[in-house]
Formats: sequence, structure tokens, C-alpha cells
Amino acid sequence: MKIFFLVFFLYPLILFASEMKATSSVEIKPQIVMVAEFNTVSFSWEELGLKHKNFFTDSVLNSWIKWVRDHHQKDKDLIGVCSEDCKKFYEWIQTPISGEKSVQEDDFNPHWLKISINIRKVSSDLKINEFTYEWEGSAVLLDRKTKMIREAFQIFLEKRTWRGLSQKELNSALATFVYRAALDSINRIIKNPQYLKLQENSEPKEIKRILVRGHRQMLDVISLMGLIKNFGIQNVELEFFNAHEAQVICTYSGEEKMFMDLLSQLKELKSTNNYKVVNESDSNHYILKLSLE
Repeated sequence: MKIFFLVFFLYPLILFASEMKATSSVEIKPQIVMVAEFNTVSFSWEELGLKHKNFFTDSVLNSWIKWVRDHHQKDKDLIGVCSEDCKKFYEWIQTPISGEKSVQEDDFNPHWLKISINIRKVSSDLKINEFTYEWEGSAVLLDRKTKMIREAFQIFLEKRTWRGLSQKELNSALATFVYRAALDSINRIIKNPQYLKLQENSEPKEIKRILVRGHRQMLDVISLMGLIKNFGIQNVELEFFNAHEAQVICTYSGEEKMFMDLLSQLKELKSTNNYKVVNESDSNHYILKLSLE
């Protein structure tokens, strides 16, 4: 019995051929430019009959931009993609914020939306032509001027098994499910009007920095940022991150007592592990420590 064979009738979005040529995107200057990074684990693109990863990457990127333009008509010209290897993005990553820049600022856009997905081949049985894959990743919105993370969402683990498909059908099914996995994150970012409108932002009334310690991975800090937002601080950004500590910037309107009340109310962080949030702030610093329960 074929598993998920009807996916091609239900989601005829991405069709692959092993000799397919990658499509190119028209150079535009939108407010958000999407960059895709697909990492293969336990298999290679050649195993899918693809000579280059761009055959997969560009097809998914073009499907994402088509979805955006179909579902966000008024903002469709403000979203773009960086196809192929997107050298501009990786040059930008390596360029310091201050000092002499090797890349002209006019070449870039206010935000990069980097979607990173790891695709793993879990198992295969060639006798019955059955393959199982799983994928997970993240969608991160980066500010071009400051390189700060404006938004970050986790793309949760999914797993699918297909049997009895041709190589072309398997490629199409895998690409379709990977494409769908990121749609919720893309939609949540695009629906936020502050990223798609050219406007002069007034100076925030209050800016506070929180030093975070005790995390094991970036997703723990991202989860904490989401928790802070749930308590009413809408503008929460990641200023820097390393293995030992991270710094989060909160901007809000109101008195400092509101911010201190927030810190005292933070009780629990649910992530890949269960943490309790310990407020270790002193007179000079706001510090939150994540301790395993």
C-alpha cells in the first residue's frame, strides 16, 4: 500500500525532474528577502537524482514567494528571495557592522529572513522501495543594519514515510512537505506590519537589556523571548548569543516598575528541556538564569 501517494493530488505545488534547471529570481528591493539553507543528513542530493542542491532550494523558495504573493496581495512586492547560493547574504554575514564595509549598503534590504532546515534520511528499504525522512529547523528574521535577530521561530520536527514512489514523485513529496513546514513561520513574520512598512520609528520610551545564562541552545533563549512577549513586552530582540550567555533587548512604554514586575513574574520556560527561570538581577544588571528542573 502506498503511503501518502495522494500528496501529489492534494499539494501539486512542487514538481521535480532529475534534469530540472533551477529557476532564477528577478532582482528586486523588497523589505524582506528570504534565504533558504537545506542541510542533508545521512544522504546526499545526488541520491535524489539532483546534480545540485539548487534544484531543490530554488524550487522551494519560488513556491514560498508564490504563496506569499497569493496570500498577501497588498505586500507581495515587499517580499523577495535570494536564489542559488545567495552570495550577497553570506558576504553580509561576514561583514562587520562598524568600520569599512566591503559590500555596498544599497545592494541590500532592511531584513533577511533565513530559513534553515535539516533534512535527515531516517531509513530506507530498497526491496519494497520505502523511504522515511524527517526535518526540523528555524526561521530567523535578521536586521540588515544591526545584524540583530528581530524574530525567530522553531520549525518543529516532522517525519514521513513513502513507499512505492518513483524518484521524481519522492522528490516532489519531500519538497512539498518541507515547503509546508515553514509556512506558519513565514506567515507570522509577514503579518507583523513593522517589517513591511517604511516608517520613521520614534525612539522607545524605555530600553532594557537582559543577560541570559544557563541555556543549552539558541532555541532556549528564543523560547524565553517568546515568554517575555507573552507578558506584554512586544519588542524583544536578541542582541548577541554565545554558548555561555546571551543578551536580549526589550523596548516598551511605561514605568520601570512594569519591567521589574515582569521579571518577578517569569516562572517557567518550556523548551526541549524543562527550565525554571531564576531572577539574579543586581543593581547594575538584569540577569535571568535558566536552571534545569
